[in-house]
Amino acid sequence: MTAFLGTKPVRTSRLFFAEMVGIVFGIGMLTIWLIYWIFTQETPLEILNVALGGHLDLERNYWFWVVMHVWDWVLFAGIMLALLSVYGMVRAYFSREKKQPFPPILILSGALWLTVLITTLSNTARGETARVWSWMTPFLLLSAYDGLIRLVNHPQERHLSQTESWWMVHWLQGLSVVILASHLSVFNTELPLPPSRPQPIPDVISTDATFIRSTDHASFTLTGWRGEYDPDQNALIVWLNWTNNQQVYDALWFGATPVSPSGVVGDMVLWQPREFFGKEHRYPTTCWSPNMTPLGDKVVIPLPDNPELGEWWVSIAIFGDEAQAEGRLLVNGDQLQMGIGGIQVEIAQ
Repeated sequence: MTAFLGTKPVRTSRLFFAEMVGIVFGIGMLTIWLIYWIFTQETPLEILNVALGGHLDLERNYWFWVVMHVWDWVLFAGIMLALLSVYGMVRAYFSREKKQPFPPILILSGALWLTVLITTLSNTARGETARVWSWMTPFLLLSAYDGLIRLVNHPQERHLSQTESWWMVHWLQGLSVVILASHLSVFNTELPLPPSRPQPIPDVISTDATFIRSTDHASFTLTGWRGEYDPDQNALIVWLNWTNNQQVYDALWFGATPVSPSGVVGDMVLWQPREFFGKEHRYPTTCWSPNMTPLGDKVVIPLPDNPELGEWWVSIAIFGDEAQAEGRLLVNGDQLQMGIGGIQVEIAQ
């Protein structure tokens, strides 16, 4: 800590300021990793070990990638920045007076390109260096700035003030970010877009049944329903309109149980909204936005062979409350399910 040993007051020392910036930056980085470790119990070294272990198994042509790794990084960091950096490093080396110590910017530039050379020749880089090596770009900017002023100014003089120098570095950094962000597709998950919110079902019978989960008081209200019998499928087709009062972060399951005119209970059908038996358009409760127009849903409930004729009823339940029996949400106070009906089952004419 040479700032504490100098003759200038500590508060006015530029070196002290630089050291404090480094200390605060280090504390910030350690804090982020500490939080990550608390929640995952994984350290950065473990992540690095897994990543290197997975990538080192890739078979690639060595000499081709010795060139391509450097070119990939230089291309996206800036070809002119790389040329200015190399120019400034060479010019600083040959223009310094003999027996004089190396200037700090020459040491920085040398360390930068030595790191690139060692990483490339050691074959530890396994691709995507434009992204993986992006942490070296700020150092390239500093080195390129030195090359720029050596190119436009007299090699023994510096005509730019410190303020102008900072503006130059920031403009170069900003220009680099804008150029990359304007055309580079950094990440593509190849996942399909989420389905659009289902539209309300028209021509429904109004109802007001509110299911409430006791753990977080999330509520789901059945505002209307419509049902019919489909003889081709031998099933009840039920359309439902739902609303909710708050965002939930787990997918709840819905159950529909057919009840015959004589009171015989059939097999329950479990589904998630818009699932259509897992075929398409699944829209789980995690996607539901609160206090919006009703969300339309549909469920197909198979009936036994030769179903009993007359009015069938359907018992509707929602599952996802660990504090209740069978995980059911309470509906209208203290009930575990609610019935809708009757849906007429007749012999096809």
